[in-house]
Amino acid sequence: MIEEGLRTLLLAESTVTGLVDQTKGGEFKGVYVDDAPQGSPFDYVLITNLDDSHNNTLEGGDYTGAGAMHVAEIDIDCKSRTPGAAKALASAVIAYLADYSGAAGSQTILAVVFQDRTSGVEPATSGEGHSVHVETLDFLIQYRP
Repeated sequence: MIEEGLRTLLLAESTVTGLVDQTKGGEFKGVYVDDAPQGSPFDYVLITNLDDSHNNTLEGGDYTGAGAMHVAEIDIDCKSRTPGAAKALASAVIAYLADYSGAAGSQTILAVVFQDRTSGVEPATSGEGHSVHVETLDFLIQYRP
């Protein structure tokens, strides 16, 4: 899963880890895949794979053999209690991932294309009393599993 590779990559980048909550129960946290555990402290990054497909051959058939190139549409949410912190975290993720190529966990990233950035606010959930500011980043990632 490319999401796990991206998590590994972001956890190794000090400009990102310097902005996220770094420990919970003695274990490094702050970058999650698909869903953050309930009660996760802010600030954090949430990586979601929206679509992942392998390339087709020139003849129109599927090429799924060893070395097949995949293209994933990845959504990365940078969440914080303040808009400034969410924007700073998003900027650090963009600066590191945009145009990245190389190892990402067990995958090899061939190209990262930054597509879009949107800002939003999630309303407070019952009992919390604080809104969550979110910077959503959209990337296309070409990789080999």
